[in-house]
Amino acid sequence: YTYYYKVKTVNASGVKSSYSAAVSAISHCAKPTVKAEYTVSSGKPYLKWSTVTGASKYQVYRAGSQNGTYKYIGSTTRTNYTDTTASAGYTYYYKVKAVSKVRSAANSANSKALAVNSHCARPVVKPDYLASTGKPYLKWKAVDGAVKYYVYRSGSKSGTYKYIGTATKLNYTDTT
Repeated sequence: YTYYYKVKTVNASGVKSSYSAAVSAISHCAKPTVKAEYTVSSGKPYLKWSTVTGASKYQVYRAGSQNGTYKYIGSTTRTNYTDTTASAGYTYYYKVKAVSKVRSAANSANSKALAVNSHCARPVVKPDYLASTGKPYLKWKAVDGAVKYYVYRSGSKSGTYKYIGTATKLNYTDTT
């Protein structure tokens, strides 16, 4: 909304001046404070922030470097956003802007730039065994951006997992 203001001066004796000229000012949405992480299942950057009073939606911008050119990548009415277009292994920089319910002149300033690493998605592993040897056999589908897969083993589900090998294919046989 637009508000109008006038100001008077007051000296030490309490004597007041006449009003200043009237000025107008637009009340803007507050700048969002954004936190970032990544979605474990997909590895994609995940941004979240608190609700901004007076905002109808939020616009998200991304750049390849902190001082790079930020390009609009989407908007949401929620207080979170997952960048589904991010590629694994890259660092992206994000800014979020609150869009006013009333008019665009009251949109917030961009949030502080925030760096987020995009990770590979978590593989979905299916266990089996080799009939010929009885050894555990693991298989999974390709994960975008992955060039190899590290395999870990434990004696119990909640135990300590230790590295046992690397696979460049979409399967692994635990020969030990």
